[in-house]
Amino acid sequence: MKRGTICFLLVIGASLVLSTIFRVITDANDIARTGVWAMVIFATIQYTTFFLIFFFVARMDAATRTPQQMIREYRLDKRITAHEIFSSILLGAICIATFLFVQTSFINILELVGWSSGGDPLVIDTWAQYIAMMFAFALLPSIVEELVFRGLILTELKKYGKWPAIIASAALFSIFHVNPAQTVHQFALGLIFAIIVVYSGKLILAMLVHFVNNAIVITYTFAMENSEFPIAWTGFDTATGWILAILGIAVIWAMLALFKRPDAKWQWGNKKFVESDNMGYLICMVVAGALWISTFFI
Repeated sequence: MKRGTICFLLVIGASLVLSTIFRVITDANDIARTGVWAMVIFATIQYTTFFLIFFFVARMDAATRTPQQMIREYRLDKRITAHEIFSSILLGAICIATFLFVQTSFINILELVGWSSGGDPLVIDTWAQYIAMMFAFALLPSIVEELVFRGLILTELKKYGKWPAIIASAALFSIFHVNPAQTVHQFALGLIFAIIVVYSGKLILAMLVHFVNNAIVITYTFAMENSEFPIAWTGFDTATGWILAILGIAVIWAMLALFKRPDAKWQWGNKKFVESDNMGYLICMVVAGALWISTFFI
């Protein structure tokens, strides 16, 4: 089996085990009652476990046995410029604003077929909780998920061609979260993060956009709880929402061109994705897809 396959299956397995334990010791079906600190502890343990899995699986290849080799292999040694940082921050903000309405519309469709998120939304009402949430749900995911999906998996899939690799890594990223409500949103983000890495050759830029996207959600949740004048992001009609979403997608596509670098060297292959030595990734999709479907019955 490929390293990416092994890493994905181990991460999914670890997530399932940790989530089960978390549900046993807390009321995880209602995140509002579970509490911020319990969620922070769980996420920290979870992403630390994911990172350790990535680290040991990556070391299975002789080319990435040492941390220095990993840094070179996964494009973490590339210098980033001020305008790349600014573009990443701006793109992260545009992504969350663009796909929020799309995600809300998809949730409405899911509810029509019987899916329910259950419970009340999480409440962040102190600065200590806000900082802890930023660490556990913005910083850690942006680092670990990018290492796994745009570092290990995307790099391993490049032999199948640019777009098959981008789309397959985005699909795995989406179903990895095993959250129907986030399926479309995470797939779109997976595409964007992968394109950034492909265009720029710099994994850290995808990490930055990922961090900003998550940080804005956490900041908005905190601000809604502590502001006297909260602003509802989805407070517009369907037609306006879709028009703004389409415009946002056009802006995102145009902004991605800002990340193109002539020195972002990728050796793309042309193998067929469905072949005997790559059944592991198809198994990954089937396993994660089954877990995704199971959320309708839990």
